[in-house]
Amino acid sequence: MKKDKILVIEGHREFGLQIKKLFDDSGFEATFIEKGADAMNLIYELLPRLIVLNIDISDIDSYEILEKKNSEPLLKKIPVFLISTQGIPLNISKIPQGSVADIILLYKEDPMTILEKVTSYLGIMSAAKKSPSEDGTGKRKPTVLWIEDDKMINSILGKKLLASGFNLLSAKNGEDALKFLKSNSPDAIVSDLILPGMSGFELLQKINMEPSWKKIPMMVLSNLDSGSDREKAKMLGAKKFFVKASISLDQVPKEIMNLIDGR
Repeated sequence: MKKDKILVIEGHREFGLQIKKLFDDSGFEATFIEKGADAMNLIYELLPRLIVLNIDISDIDSYEILEKKNSEPLLKKIPVFLISTQGIPLNISKIPQGSVADIILLYKEDPMTILEKVTSYLGIMSAAKKSPSEDGTGKRKPTVLWIEDDKMINSILGKKLLASGFNLLSAKNGEDALKFLKSNSPDAIVSDLILPGMSGFELLQKINMEPSWKKIPMMVLSNLDSGSDREKAKMLGAKKFFVKASISLDQVPKEIMNLIDGR
């Protein structure tokens, strides 16, 4: 039986070899490359069933690989799993629309999570022994779309959410958030109200006007604290509203999980 080819493009050699071995042991034919500059030639040569691409490649911009691949008709339909480890943020605005099948954000290097997501996507049961998820429940990690332009808050809270078992996608403005929502459906949306360009209120309104998006529970985390701001956000679909200065770092993940659970 012909094995599915998986191309692993990973800038960290040890982690890349771990991913390759796990795929090989699970019945795939995996190829690992460390240099992004070799990616396009190898994609043409292998025509893999799926590509695993780390956003952190030292010699070339991974977004450039996505853009070049997406411009080639022969390669465009090959699914890509984009991974980010150790809290490295993704620039959603630089991801060509339709170029990524899934995004995997890992708080630590975890090849088993990558294998499980890929095999689930391909509809294949992995022959490898499965390990529990980070929280020990075996449940799928919820994905949160987080809209915040403050770099310090993004860094601190992003690491906290990843450590708490969430997959985290960051957008710096409303335009990037809407671009992501056109091809993805997170489990929750958390947004600031003061954003560059489109305001958080405008973003909430646009989300609330789209039937498929308004079903996603939304939470506001902002410095605005007036009763009118709270009421307006609620009218535009926000289920929860918290002031940044009044909520602890430990409380944020709990409130997001309550939001997802409908509490």
